[in-house]
Order: sequence, then C-alpha cells, then structure tokens
Amino acid sequence: MNNETASLNQTVYYRLIALWAVCEAFAGGMLHAFKIPFTGMMINSMSVICIILIATFHRGTLSILKATIIVAIFKMMLSPHSPPTAYIALFFQGTLGQMLFASQRFKLMSCILLASLTLVESSIQRILVMVLVYGSDFWIAVDAFIARLTGNDETTSYSIRFAIVYVSIHFVFGILVGYYAYRLSKQVSAWVNAYPNYLLDETKSEENTTDVKKKRKKRWLLMLIWMMLLFLYVQSLFYPENAIISKKDVLNIVLRSALILLAWYLFLSPLLKKFIHHLLDKQKAKMAVQVAAVSALIPLMQRMFVFSWKKSSEQKGMSRLKLFSKILLLNVLHK
Repeated sequence: MNNETASLNQTVYYRLIALWAVCEAFAGGMLHAFKIPFTGMMINSMSVICIILIATFHRGTLSILKATIIVAIFKMMLSPHSPPTAYIALFFQGTLGQMLFASQRFKLMSCILLASLTLVESSIQRILVMVLVYGSDFWIAVDAFIARLTGNDETTSYSIRFAIVYVSIHFVFGILVGYYAYRLSKQVSAWVNAYPNYLLDETKSEENTTDVKKKRKKRWLLMLIWMMLLFLYVQSLFYPENAIISKKDVLNIVLRSALILLAWYLFLSPLLKKFIHHLLDKQKAKMAVQVAAVSALIPLMQRMFVFSWKKSSEQKGMSRLKLFSKILLLNVLHK
C-alpha cells in the first residue's frame, strides 16, 4: 500500500469514527428534532453501520476497538451525563464488532450477528433495569391488572409475553439492519463521486441549521408505571375486598423502586461514571493525536448529518431513511 492510499484510508477511518461519535453524542437530539420514531433503535443501527464500514474501509490491527475507545472519549466529553449503561452498550458493540470482523470471512453473517445481538442486548438491558428496580411483585401486579381488564381468570404471565415480543422485535429489526448494512458496505464505494448533487460544499457554512441540542428523553414509560401504581393503591384503599394487589404490596413496590433509583442516581451511577471517566482520561492522553484528528471533524459530521436529512426530503418514510443514509455516507467517504 502506497503512502497516498494509506493517507486516504486513515482520513476515511477518522471520518467514520467522527460520524460514530456524532451518532452517540448528538444523534438522539437530532432525531428528536426531526421527529423520527424509534430513536433508540435508529441510533444503535447507525452505530452498527459505522462499525461495519470501519471493518470494510480500514483493516488495521484492532481498528474497531481503538475506534470504540475514541468514541467513548467523545461521549464522555460531549455527553458527560450519559449513564454508565450507555458505555456498557457502546463497548459491547465495539468488542463484538472487533471479534466478528477479525476475519473478513462470512461477512454477511458477521453483519447480521452484530446488528441483531447489539439490538437484543439493548432491549434486554432495559428489561433487566425494570425488573431490578420494581421487583417481581410489580410484574405479578401487571399480570393481575391485565387479567382483570381482559376478564381472563387463568394465570397468564403477560409481562413475560410482552418481554419476549419486545426482544423479538429488536432481534428481527437487527437482522434487517445487518443485511442492509452488508449491502451498504458493498455498494457505497460506487456512490462516491457518482452523485455530485448530493455532496455538501465543505467550504460553506450551513444556514438555518436545525437546532440539535440533546432534548430530555421522554419519561412516558416511567410516568405510566407510576400512574398504574397510583391506580392500584387507590383501588386497594377504597375497594380492599376487590383489590388487584394489597395496599401493603403497592407500598412495598413504591418504596423498593424509590430506594433503588435514589441509590443509583445519588451514589452508584456517579461513582461508576467517575471510574469510567478516569479510565477514558488516561486513554485520551495516550491517543491525543487520534482524538485531535477526530475532534476537528466533529463539526463537519454534524453539518453532513443535517444536510443529508434536508437533502433527502424528496422522499418519504423508509425511502427517505435509505436516501438519507446514502447521502450521508457518500459525503463521509467522499474525498
């Protein structure tokens, strides 16, 4: 490989890392601003695509793992309030990607496994958090509540069914994302320089750029759970003989969840974040050159992200998402 080719590969490598960092740190706010549904799955999917493209265009030693560390450093710098679980998910993605793409054999299977396992891990992580916070009594109450609404006298674990459906949706979506990312990695080279109308003029500043400040996540699920607990408490208070669960059990659930949430947000989460940030600060010093190179590209990647979404407005629905991906990636890889 000559010096020019090596330099080009390194440029593409840094651009893909910068895009991944933008996906992790800013994409949530951007997607909320653009009113795109299923934001969590979209962000995970974009991260998976970045990993697959890094594996395609830069086959250096441990390139995905090094990219993961750099992205984690920028996540720490740009989204300092991200919970420890976000770093766990990030390193799960990167480590799994490094393992699957250590060899370029069976690339389609590797793409599908990376996407599906990443999305499944994300869904299971959310379920485990809910189980840990609210305990088994709450899920027994959920089953009893739904049974009362449906008039079903048989003992049915609706909560387990919902969990299976929830994980299955993520798994199936992951398979589709993996296959799409595989096709993307094969086709994207042909797009570069083939669509001049879709290229951003990097010398000009974008006007009327969409405000992409990260919005506070909607706590609709948490509100729904607490409203349900309130309903169960009031029902047990006024109609104790027909109570779905007893007043004592409701208070136990509320007390348990409150104590766990307080312990997490006041003690455990800050300590874990401090430990993670300490480790990442050490890596930041060791990788100062790479971090500086990626840092210089972050504003450009944000502009490309917004430009690509605006440019894809000629399409609707899934067609727009596909066109958005196409425009964004050909701009990232164009040099």
